[in-house]
Amino acid sequence: MVLGIDIDDVITDTSAALMAHAKIHEVEVCQKGEILDHLPQVMRGEIQSPRVKLYFERHMANVMAAALVKDGAKATLKRLKAKGHRLVYITARGDTKFPGSREKTMEFLKKEQLPWDKIVFDSFDKLKDCLEQQIELMVDDSVKNCEDLTKGGIHTVLFTSPVNIGIATDLDRVNDWDELERYIDRLAK
Repeated sequence: MVLGIDIDDVITDTSAALMAHAKIHEVEVCQKGEILDHLPQVMRGEIQSPRVKLYFERHMANVMAAALVKDGAKATLKRLKAKGHRLVYITARGDTKFPGSREKTMEFLKKEQLPWDKIVFDSFDKLKDCLEQQIELMVDDSVKNCEDLTKGGIHTVLFTSPVNIGIATDLDRVNDWDELERYIDRLAK
């Protein structure tokens, strides 16, 4: 299968890295609580404040580079690759909104020895990118992305993360990488 996989809060614990960074650096350009109090919106890219946009431009590449790989992600990705699946990372990361993040992401993926076949950066229209990459299953933590992709004919699975844990949805959902692998194995049969 051709698998589309989001990076932030799917492969990495980006929300946790952002919370840790913002606790220290938020007040350099934002008001106290401007990021931490609105973390789900910020992680969904719903950035209203010019100060928050400035924070992201200055710091987000380093936040992304500091995020840890989620438990089980590396081993599962390697097994999925060994099973013959094509791994396409489709991410909003990229220099358009997060200067320096493309280079830091490539360094991070190499350092962590995460397998991939292709990376689509600056993905702000995931449906278009999934169709172009002939994605058979997209794994994302954004309810909106998954709903939009499903309406566009792309099979999706929602990966539980801090930004979606409290959102009720009819989407298929997985809570960790082991559960995701079992889900993919069932689909591939």
